[in-house]
Amino acid sequence: MKNIFRPAVALIAAATLIPTLTAAAPPPGYPSRQIMGYATDTYGASIPIRLGFYDSDADRGFGKDKAYYKHNIRSVSSIQFVIRSTNAEKQGTQRVYHAWAIKKRCVRGVCWAEKQIKIRGVAETAYKSVYYNQTVGGRLGSMTTYCEGTKWCPDWVDYALSGGGSTTASVDRDSTSGTDDSASIAQKLKSGEGEVEFYELTYSEPGAPVKETCDEVVNRIKKDNRSSFIQD
Repeated sequence: MKNIFRPAVALIAAATLIPTLTAAAPPPGYPSRQIMGYATDTYGASIPIRLGFYDSDADRGFGKDKAYYKHNIRSVSSIQFVIRSTNAEKQGTQRVYHAWAIKKRCVRGVCWAEKQIKIRGVAETAYKSVYYNQTVGGRLGSMTTYCEGTKWCPDWVDYALSGGGSTTASVDRDSTSGTDDSASIAQKLKSGEGEVEFYELTYSEPGAPVKETCDEVVNRIKKDNRSSFIQD
């Protein structure tokens, strides 16, 4: 029987989010200024990722809440990955970061790109005492993270970004969970045992999608710690 490598239960649960989330103006005392994490960008600036807020009625906000509720970028680690991009530019006190997520499929040892999405992150490096009536009292940090060309990022984009750097995949095979490294997965694919979907991440604009052997994919993943080998 053909084996298909599937995500762990936690990823399946995450994928059940309704693809239209709404959020109202934050209530008094909402901890918008709370820092959820940091990322150092290519210019050496330490960028805070604040909880922030998102008001869908007014379409305004910042931080993790805006990335989550408006764009379906749910994890702090996803925002951190984009901020660390070497593909960045300064716009006054703001920074704009770019990254690409590529969804690939491998069948019987041959892999090809199915989808490719460009992700943009924006951060404010200036001190803000108040922003949108919310107390900040420091560097504002991450303003937003989103997929270009669509308001709502597909779920797989957040999976890819949040797992950036992984070179192993959790495998659910015939109700038995285990962990296979990329080399053993490649061997299974070449032997025709199954198929796998995975994501590659890059800070440089990728070229046109091309077919390649699973060995070529695995060798690149081992050389590039910004790539992830994560199943869908």
